[in-house]
Amino acid sequence: MFPLFETIRSGPDGLFHLDSHLNRMKESYCQIFHGEIPYLNELEKELKTIRSPQREKCRLFYGENSFKTERLPYHPLPVRKIIFIEDNTIDYPLKFTDRTCLEKYKQQLPESAEPVFVKNGYLTDASFANLALWNGSEWITPDTPLFYGIHRSVLIQKGKIIPKPVSLNDIKMYSAIMLINAMLDWEETIVYDF
Repeated sequence: MFPLFETIRSGPDGLFHLDSHLNRMKESYCQIFHGEIPYLNELEKELKTIRSPQREKCRLFYGENSFKTERLPYHPLPVRKIIFIEDNTIDYPLKFTDRTCLEKYKQQLPESAEPVFVKNGYLTDASFANLALWNGSEWITPDTPLFYGIHRSVLIQKGKIIPKPVSLNDIKMYSAIMLINAMLDWEETIVYDF
């Protein structure tokens, strides 16, 4: 019923980067349904009222003629190991509710392992996050993500991460990998050594 969704961080001051999420929704809607969101005013009005005393995950599901929101407590995923998965056909250009292409690999891994997808020899994303890798002097984010995340864009604009090609062959140049998504501040993002 709802082919697309957004995950937005909620807190006492409302939804983080709401305008960026709304812009991405408008672009995604136009790509799928070839027009403007007919319920945009109602949607914006509802989203601007959302507040939560502590961090929550606001999930917004939307389709051609309707939307629904749900609010969930936020619990970070317990990732203990990164596993590189090569798949040259994987594609996730929009935030589709059908995440089969990402989840099918995750189901094959131990519970605390997270897949990092490699496409045509280059790192892309994890199943729920964009990436940043430490090369000893700066944080690099692959310039070939499967999905252009909001938090990734903000961090690039702030100069905290730099987009560059990251090949699997060059992974030895990096000492740590960070999973970044809209639910976490930069300072709290967990770094994994490999």
